[in-house]
Formats: sequence, structure tokens, C-alpha cells
Amino acid sequence: MKKLTLKKNEERALRVLKEELSRRFNVIDLRVFGSKVRGEDTPQSDIDVILSPMVMDRETYEWHKRYKDPLYNSIKKDGIDLWMKR
Repeated sequence: MKKLTLKKNEERALRVLKEELSRRFNVIDLRVFGSKVRGEDTPQSDIDVILSPMVMDRETYEWHKRYKDPLYNSIKKDGIDLWMKR
């Protein structure tokens, strides 16, 4: 599993985000991706977060896979789980 290195304020922000989203919405998956995950972040970088409020159906998954959607591929390749509803 990939290791995510965060500053204290980033850890706190992600923890609060996770707590609020899981309390208020039916979020089933929350991930960090992008330059932070790849270790290419700079002092001006933000943290890219994506959430999933529902499971992707098979037809949608196959479409993204077939057309090699760049965002989907980036998330699949670099995404690190922050939290997943079990």
C-alpha cells in the first residue's frame, strides 16, 4: 500500500473532511490522488480528493475502461484510500 505523507494541518483537514462527509452523506469511498500522492507536490499544491456516494455500475465502469478516461485512469493508478464504508 502506498504511504501518504501529510503535514499536521493537512492531516487535520482530511480527518475533519472525512468525519463531516461520513456524518452528513452516504459516502462509501474517499481517496486522495494527484501530486500529493505521487510525491510531486510543491508548497503551492492543493490536495486532490475524490469521493463516491454510490458504487459505479458495471456499464459505467466498462465505459470508463474502454475509453481510457484520463481522470478515471489517474485515480485508479494513483488513488490512495482514505476511508471506505464496509
